[in-house]
Amino acid sequence: MKITIVSPDLYTYGSMVIGGILRDAGFDVTLTKNVDASPNADIILLSLYSTLHLLDNRIRDFASQCSKPIYVGGPVSAYPDIVLGELDVDAVVIGEGEESTLEL
Repeated sequence: MKITIVSPDLYTYGSMVIGGILRDAGFDVTLTKNVDASPNADIILLSLYSTLHLLDNRIRDFASQCSKPIYVGGPVSAYPDIVLGELDVDAVVIGEGEESTLEL
């Protein structure tokens, strides 16, 4: 399974750790900062470290135009209702992604 982790503008520690865990589990993982591309993946993990990302039109457009399942994680997951209300995504990973990502 191909998984793309999108960490807008900079690679966060969490996105790199999640990528390593998934790669170690045998997944084909790509980590990118680019929210303007259309990833060739089965699943998209969107790592957001600020609620300001919810106002970023590039991120909003990416989420609404992507045809693949998108799961949001990172510090914004503390506010799942806000994330789900602002972005067209499939789910918000609550808590430590290191513990739950393999279950997705």
